[in-house]
Amino acid sequence: MKLMLKAVLIGLPLVLAWTAQAQVKVKIATPTVNDMAQEWYKVFAAGVEKRAPGKIKVEFYPSNQLGSLPATVEGTALGTIEMISVASGFLVGLEPRFLVLDMPGLFDNTEHGRKVFSDPAARAVLSQFGKGKDLEPIAYFVHSPLYLLSHKPVRKVADLAGQKLRMPGGAPLHLEP
Repeated sequence: MKLMLKAVLIGLPLVLAWTAQAQVKVKIATPTVNDMAQEWYKVFAAGVEKRAPGKIKVEFYPSNQLGSLPATVEGTALGTIEMISVASGFLVGLEPRFLVLDMPGLFDNTEHGRKVFSDPAARAVLSQFGKGKDLEPIAYFVHSPLYLLSHKPVRKVADLAGQKLRMPGGAPLHLEP
């Protein structure tokens, strides 16, 4: 018993000394470059460095450097990539509730989306998305509005009749209407 206690008392300072010196690496992947996501990561990395100087190294990998979108989503689920910034539709395979964020017309405009994502009650609900896969959304933003581009004018729903549309995803939400 005394020998075990000595080992614990001797080992604990060694572990604490080692962890104090160790630097944690956080890999962040995104499919895009030179956009809002990259600017967010710059601010995030600066905040991490300010709060934990020299203890956490944030590494940013834009332009799918760590793999395709499905590969980075899978890497995050497996823990080989710590963070990703992707459109919520790419997370539907892990958590079907993310699909609601792809609903056309969900927000009236970008400012409305910002207000919803800043609301503590909405953030409490959204923070539950992905929990079953040990994922946690930490930042939400409306990247840009959806647009409909057409060779023919579209002023009402009936104008879409007979049109072929390219949709942002393959989920029933995008295809069935």
